[in-house]
Amino acid sequence: MVFSHTAIPGERHTIAWSADSAGAITRFGRWIFISTALTFIAAQGDRVFLWRVLDDAALGLFSIATMLAMAVDDLIQVFASRLLFPLFVQLKDRGEDEFRRLVLKVRGVLLILGLPLIWTLAIFGPQLVDLLYDDRHLKAGWMLQILACGACVSLLLRTTSPVLLARGDSFRYMVLLLARSTVLIVAMFTGYAWGDVFGLVVAIALTPALSYPAFIWAVRRHNVYSTTMDLAAMFLSIAIIGGGWLLTGGLPQPG
Repeated sequence: MVFSHTAIPGERHTIAWSADSAGAITRFGRWIFISTALTFIAAQGDRVFLWRVLDDAALGLFSIATMLAMAVDDLIQVFASRLLFPLFVQLKDRGEDEFRRLVLKVRGVLLILGLPLIWTLAIFGPQLVDLLYDDRHLKAGWMLQILACGACVSLLLRTTSPVLLARGDSFRYMVLLLARSTVLIVAMFTGYAWGDVFGLVVAIALTPALSYPAFIWAVRRHNVYSTTMDLAAMFLSIAIIGGGWLLTGGLPQPG
C-alpha cells in the first residue's frame, strides 16, 4: 500500500474529505444497516418461532421440506446478489426504456428456468421425499408441496428486488424487507393459532404473496414492474400445480 503511493510515478493522492460523497454513503448506508437486520429476520424468523412450538420430529420434517422447497429460490438469491446486482448497476445508466427492457428480459429468462423446477417440487413433493429419505420423513412431502407454492411468488420478488439497490434506493429496499418480516411474524402466529402445524406451514408459504403489494410499491417507481409477466407467472403456476395435484391425488394433506 505504501509503495502504491511512493514508488508509482504520477499524481500524488492525499487524504481528503468529500462532503457530497460522505452524505451519499450515509443516506444509502443507514437503510442498509436496518435492511441487514431485517434480512436475518425474514430468513430466520420462522426458525425461532418453529423451535418454540414444534417438537424435534416436526421441526426436522419442516427443515427438510424448507431445504428442498427453497433450493431454487436460494439459488436465485445467490445469483441475484452476485450477478444480477452488478449487472443492473451496469445497466442503470441506459435510458429508462432500455433499462426496463433489459431487466424484464433477464427476469423472464430466470422465471422460465426457475418456475418449472418449483412446479415439480409442488406436484411431486411426496415422491421426491420418498426417493431421498426413509419412511420416517415421508410427512415432509406435504410440507414441501405447500412451501413450494410460496416459492413461486418469492421467485418473482427475488428477480426484481436487486434493481432497488442497483439504483441506490436502499430506503424502499428496507421497507420491502420490513413488510415481509412483519407479515411473516403475524402470519406465523395467526396460522398456528388457526390450524396448528398445517396452518403454520400455509402461513409461511403465503408470506411472499401477502407482502407482494409492498413489492409493487417499491419497484413501480423504477419502471421495472410488469403486470403482464407477473400475472402470467401466477396464473400459470396455479393452473399447472392445481392440475398436477388433481392428477396425483388431490390437495396436500398432513399424513
